[in-house]
Amino acid sequence: MEFVQPTFRSAFSNSIREKTFWILVLLLTLALFPRLGILTMRGEETRRALVAFEMQYFDDYITPREQGELFQSNPPLSSWLMLGSTLVFGNNDPFAVRFPSAVAVLLTSLLIYAYARNFFSCVGAFASALAFATNGEIMIMSQKAEPEAVYIFFLSASLMLWHWGYEGKWPAVATWISAGVMVGFASLCKGGLQPLAYFCASVFFYLLYARNMRYLFTLPMLVGLSCTIAVVAAWMLPYISLHGIAEAKALWLNDTASRFHSWNMMHFFKHLGSYPFEILGSILPWSLLLFAYLLPSFRSRLQLYKPALMFALFACGFAFLTVWIPPGGQTRYFATLYPLLTLFMGAVAEVAIVSVDAKGKAPWLRFTFLVAAIFILISLAIALLPFKIPRFTFERWILPLPQTIFYSISLFLLGISMMKNLQKVQGNLCAMGLALVIFNLGYFMDVKVQRSEKTVEEMARIKSQLPPDVNLVSIGITNHKFTYYYGKFVKALPVDSSGEGVTYFCFDPCLIDVGKITFPWKQVDTFSITRDFMDQKRYVVLAKKQ
Repeated sequence: MEFVQPTFRSAFSNSIREKTFWILVLLLTLALFPRLGILTMRGEETRRALVAFEMQYFDDYITPREQGELFQSNPPLSSWLMLGSTLVFGNNDPFAVRFPSAVAVLLTSLLIYAYARNFFSCVGAFASALAFATNGEIMIMSQKAEPEAVYIFFLSASLMLWHWGYEGKWPAVATWISAGVMVGFASLCKGGLQPLAYFCASVFFYLLYARNMRYLFTLPMLVGLSCTIAVVAAWMLPYISLHGIAEAKALWLNDTASRFHSWNMMHFFKHLGSYPFEILGSILPWSLLLFAYLLPSFRSRLQLYKPALMFALFACGFAFLTVWIPPGGQTRYFATLYPLLTLFMGAVAEVAIVSVDAKGKAPWLRFTFLVAAIFILISLAIALLPFKIPRFTFERWILPLPQTIFYSISLFLLGISMMKNLQKVQGNLCAMGLALVIFNLGYFMDVKVQRSEKTVEEMARIKSQLPPDVNLVSIGITNHKFTYYYGKFVKALPVDSSGEGVTYFCFDPCLIDVGKITFPWKQVDTFSITRDFMDQKRYVVLAKKQ
């Protein structure tokens, strides 16, 4: 095993020469991309894909729309990336619209590795990157056509590049410009004040800790801020010219402002108590490594890694408060800082490598043993699921026999391998990453696929009942899952429309008052918009005017 002291590098060139880096690339490429299109589109995915589709339909790449109406949720950067991906692949299938998310997770992981190599050996950097890419929440996020993964990449890049430049003695202008551009791109993903607030707070508190506040109040900092403003203004000014300041403000702040409305004190205190455990649960099993920091003997070994860990502490601490206090905070809101949080996990692996005594290795060895035991138990549970147990039913989790055998044996062998080689940190990291991929994107994904509605078949049935040249419209905004799978633009009419020129139309009974439809009609068919065929049903109705 190669031991290295923390040393700053000026570029990625040193990292890409290392075998560990390419192991990470290979593992994540095989994990993230092969199954991108296997699961039907669900949740907000179809809405995001629809926004990208309508930019091309209206030949307007400034305005996010849903069925022709202004979509006031997020700025359009993630939609641009989805649209670019669909043009490259020649379709808007699930694989194409999810591709930017998978690429963003891969790029974030590689950036974590290169950044962490400034402080850790290749094994500690590998552990940090793997802890990000293979925790449960990020693996699910990597397979979704939503803006979160892209947002995480740009915001974490702004923080890591700034700290990399600051500690590595880059020219101040290069440090501030690289960070400022990334903050601008992050803002164009999600809007709101969070990107700038997270970046500014992290930098301010770290410079205060380092007693170097003069680095903040400089001309290069103003240049970096100007870059952030320029990136945002390149989209914002054309949008304002088209739709006005009020609409731009609504689009930019709606999502953030909604978190601070209607605070219920019971929900507030419940959220305060449960949210930290939700975070720990969302990044299992890696979150178990954080308990090592409760041991004084472990904390005493962290002096070499203090610059990275202190910067990560200030960044994660501030961000955590902003999502912990509002009762509407979800784990994905804090996922923005997972790239820096994983440095704490990588440090545990690093201490285990460089320690010559048992105490330094103990936290990592206990963690590895526990995770290996969990994998073995999961493998046995998967193998036993097909057997009937009185008063228990596991039909939702039972897969066909070949898949059951494969997942059970794979996880069992990986768990046994980790048990037998506890001292081999890098080997166990690879085994652990592989096992997490097999469970999250293998077994768990297959369970969801098996339980999913047959959406493509349902839409084929809907289309078979429509004339080839029909101009389908909707009464009110209908559910985006229907319009995405329909594959053509569906214009939304007001609920009180006279129906002039309408033959076939659709509507979502949960989004409109059906009694307000002003013309006679009859139901032709229904299209399920639920994710799981075992869930309570929701439908979009296909109807014909009489």
